[in-house]
Amino acid sequence: MARKLISYKPPQTEESPLLPVDNPLPSANVNQTLQDATNCADHHYKSLRNERRKTVRAKQASTHLKTRVRTLEASVQHLSAQLVPPSLGSLDFQSGGAGIKKALTASVEQKLVKVKERLTKAEATKQDLRRRNHLLQMHVKRIPHQKALAGKKAFQKGIRSGELGKTYRIQKDRAIQDTARDLVRDLVAYGVPAASVNDTLHRVAETLDVSTTGNISARSVGRIVLEGGLASDLQFVEDVQQSTGITLSCDGMTHRHTNYESRQAVTIKQNGERMAHFLGVQSAVSHTNPREFIIKTTGLHTDHAEDQKKLVRLVQLWKKRIEREVRGEQALKTMASEEVLTIICEASQQTIEAAGGLDRWDQLSASEKEA
Repeated sequence: MARKLISYKPPQTEESPLLPVDNPLPSANVNQTLQDATNCADHHYKSLRNERRKTVRAKQASTHLKTRVRTLEASVQHLSAQLVPPSLGSLDFQSGGAGIKKALTASVEQKLVKVKERLTKAEATKQDLRRRNHLLQMHVKRIPHQKALAGKKAFQKGIRSGELGKTYRIQKDRAIQDTARDLVRDLVAYGVPAASVNDTLHRVAETLDVSTTGNISARSVGRIVLEGGLASDLQFVEDVQQSTGITLSCDGMTHRHTNYESRQAVTIKQNGERMAHFLGVQSAVSHTNPREFIIKTTGLHTDHAEDQKKLVRLVQLWKKRIEREVRGEQALKTMASEEVLTIICEASQQTIEAAGGLDRWDQLSASEKEA
């Protein structure tokens, strides 16, 4: 069997992001050569398995033919004994007995010759299959050594050919490339400060013996990170639109008198797959004072429907009442205790009179008094 010469390059376990744009390193050729070597090894393994099966079938055929030969030989001996009995061995078969014996013997001998020829061919085929099986086994044993040797040569060749193409361009046509943007976001996620991203990138490239062209400013780093956040929001919106269900979770904590909230969401796709989204950590305005929202509300934008006009009037009344309460509380904090006590007594007297007198007030429940 003719041997197939292969050239092979070892695969790189982790693709470096600092690959040249115009003159790429020959890692693709190395991977392709390794794939060819693997395919060749698989082909030889399948051929070896097929040859083994052929050998087994040849052995079975040879055994069957040998059994048939023995059966035919026994049949010939039996027919000969029947045609020429010992008691009639001295008689002269002039009536044709000798002719019948010769005809039967010739027919059996012809079949026996054909069976022997088939047996000879089967033995030759079996020997040929054994020889081919041995060659394939030896070839398979040599494949690991050939792969290692080819990988070593290909790796050395790739290093020599890649020395001329080790240039990475951060910018192309005065625009930062997408690969550089991804790298910047990864560096920031790993904790590299925005002001140090450019120096870090150049230092790593220098360690890898890769020359770089172009720079990234701290402002560009901030914009790139914001772009990543917008892309993340768009991805979350797309997953929400394509999902069949959403699970939201939120947790809060206080650190140095400041409230923080962490939010997460899990989307369930149509195929049942779940995707977790981290929605960030933000500082909460307040957990105990719901009046801050309406106080900071300065306007509403609606159409001219009557229900929307009524909503605006209700919000105005709510805002006016809350603002008066807040200003009254602030004024009470600046008053003396005697003045506050006088105001509280006057307010209590007005409340009792509005309820219908002291007797009516005593009949009210605690919840009604609070109202």
